[in-house]
Amino acid sequence: VFQSVGAASGIIVGQHLGSGDRTRAREDSGRLIALSVALSLVVGAAFAISAGYIPLLYNVTDVARSLATGFMRICAYTLPLEAAVNAIYFILRSGGRMGMTILFDSGFSWAVMVPTVIVLIRFTSLNILLVALCERLLVLLKLILGLVILRRGKWARTLT
Repeated sequence: VFQSVGAASGIIVGQHLGSGDRTRAREDSGRLIALSVALSLVVGAAFAISAGYIPLLYNVTDVARSLATGFMRICAYTLPLEAAVNAIYFILRSGGRMGMTILFDSGFSWAVMVPTVIVLIRFTSLNILLVALCERLLVLLKLILGLVILRRGKWARTLT
């Protein structure tokens, strides 16, 4: 759901930028991010509820079932963060600044997420669910970064 809303956000904001209306592009950006988060709350709630039942459909050990439930719940609870970051990514991309988009997405992953997970795996005794939760919560930093970039407005080039 939020992947589609993110893609649609980029299209809508891109239309505004294409018509030279930077103000409307910035206004709609906030609304579209809020819509993506709202939808992800509904989907995330359904996913969190079903997380206890879906693993029961598979013939696996209790440990595997417990891990699957835990991973599903972590994903469900952090879905609003992912939805907001996804919408921000597509909105930034619609502004025509590809370098900024690459740094925001891939740069953050390689500079922050991958090293952090490696450190957590190699140098702590955290279980895999806690490592996964930490990795998913790093998206909060990416969200803050994205909101700062959006607020500054340099991403919104008039594309006419």
